[in-house]
Amino acid sequence: MKSAKLAEARPALEALLGQDFDDQFAVYYLARSYEEAGERERAAENYEKLRYFELEEGGKIPAYLGGLAAKLEEYGIWGRDEVVNIASFLVWQGEWGQAEEALTHMAEKYPHDPQWAFYRGEMYHRQGKLEEALRSYEGAIELDPQYTEAYLQIGRAYEEKARGPKP
Repeated sequence: MKSAKLAEARPALEALLGQDFDDQFAVYYLARSYEEAGERERAAENYEKLRYFELEEGGKIPAYLGGLAAKLEEYGIWGRDEVVNIASFLVWQGEWGQAEEALTHMAEKYPHDPQWAFYRGEMYHRQGKLEEALRSYEGAIELDPQYTEAYLQIGRAYEEKARGPKP
């Protein structure tokens, strides 16, 4: 939702939460509306409600999960490890846009942490973008020469390149 639309939607979101206080979608957008209005304390209160979210029935991933993970970390509700878990989960579920959102936020905040480059490499690898994957894995190794998982994935990516495209 655009900023002006969020401000307009706030009364409807609050009314919806009055009827269904567990509506994670409404809580998320209400938190964003407070944040965009500069009301960080009220935004934090709402983000806090999303600390322990549940996936929808059937394991459907909410369309805002990548951004939510970044916001929960930004507000100090989650730590780095929780965001690593969510980013990894999003990569393995093929939620590329959301994974990118979480990874970009964390890489900007923690530029010396190799995890973000590694998981970006995993994302590219799973998409079949082997050159990009290799650059990301190598970036993780530049940050931490002992990052053994990155070496392993580099070997796998080169092996896939040597086999050529899948029929």
